[in-house]
Amino acid sequence: MLIIATIVAMLWANIDFHSYHAVWDSPLKLEIGGYSLFGEFEKYHGPFTLHTFINDAIMVVFFFFVGLEIKREVLVGELSSIKNSMLPILGAVGGVLFPALIYYIINNGTPDIRGWAIPMATDIAFALGVLMLVGSRVPTSIKVFLAALAIVDDLMAVLVIAIFYTDHLSLIWLMGGFGFLGIMFFGNRLHVIHSPFYLLFGVGVWYCFLMSGVHATIAGVLGAFAIPTTPLIKKQAFWSKTNQLWKMFTTHMDRSHDDRLADDQSDVLQTIEYGINRVVSPLKRIEHGLDYPVAFVILPVFALANAGVNLGGFSLHNFTAGVTLGVMLGLLFGKIIGVSLFSWLAVKFKLANLPAGSNWSQLLAVSILCGIGFTMAMFVAGLAFDTTTTHGQEMLMNAKIGILAASFIAGVAGYLVLKKATGDSSPVSE
Repeated sequence: MLIIATIVAMLWANIDFHSYHAVWDSPLKLEIGGYSLFGEFEKYHGPFTLHTFINDAIMVVFFFFVGLEIKREVLVGELSSIKNSMLPILGAVGGVLFPALIYYIINNGTPDIRGWAIPMATDIAFALGVLMLVGSRVPTSIKVFLAALAIVDDLMAVLVIAIFYTDHLSLIWLMGGFGFLGIMFFGNRLHVIHSPFYLLFGVGVWYCFLMSGVHATIAGVLGAFAIPTTPLIKKQAFWSKTNQLWKMFTTHMDRSHDDRLADDQSDVLQTIEYGINRVVSPLKRIEHGLDYPVAFVILPVFALANAGVNLGGFSLHNFTAGVTLGVMLGLLFGKIIGVSLFSWLAVKFKLANLPAGSNWSQLLAVSILCGIGFTMAMFVAGLAFDTTTTHGQEMLMNAKIGILAASFIAGVAGYLVLKKATGDSSPVSE
């Protein structure tokens, strides 16, 4: 879906660039009694458009989803133990530092230095998608390593957005946002498991952060941390109770051949459903519910609104521009060097072990796949440059060209290296 949306955006932007921008730049108005709900935002950032709504509202759901993944991984996943987490954490640190450093070296002393964070983040959806194409030959541990690394990578990108891409700050609105966030955490402590409660106050957190000047996507990640991870019913108690209920359900089936449910069977199923909602943690339930909407709606819509690059005035100059080179070389060489080097150092100094059943060739392939920066890189690029100026628009286009070119090269190269590396999946000794 991401690939299709990207192709459609590119075709649309090159067939009719005017209509492409006219649609996404359409202003959105939401007023109550003459009061504009986005007036404070427009004062500093210009009109609230459809493009703004996608990047600053719809994408909050994606970052909320990322926040849920981060919290789950830290509590019960690959990042829950220091020994297991050191390799993806250090790999992610290297994969963030070197791309930023390469971009900084190329663009140092120019106004375009503001885009240094663009090549930092890995697109977890694309990277895992390419890895899955190789099939079952890829060790599960490598898939887990890439997922954990990309999650840490995203967390660092979120921190960069919060710290370096906040132009103004309203403490009153920020305090309001943290107030709503506090209510969500308080609900967590009271064992509130109903999603509408967190949705209601989560919208409040998003709105206050949007008005405060702190990028609203940060609200998505922080809101995710407030979602409970502890079920209300222990699994052993659930099993014991459900086992009795199923016996009641099947007893009636033995007495009747009618396909319609009897009243007591309906009661049994409703009781089991009630138990399921309490034995599955709200975090897991919400994350599962968002899986398809994020993958098949939110990310493709984001790609459709952001990947449109008009190549009508494209020339060799675009490829040799500092921003394009910084993004391309940062994503390709920065990720390979950073992830591989820091992973090797972690194993060399016995801070971590290679993923079980894997070898260094497979780890190299993963470091190449980390050069796929599509979604997060596009997102940061939109924050980095002032598109109200001609120069800013040109730099954003160059950044998108660099992102698309690097992501395509990294995807193809990573796939080929991984396919060759999994031909012999035996671990390589130190």
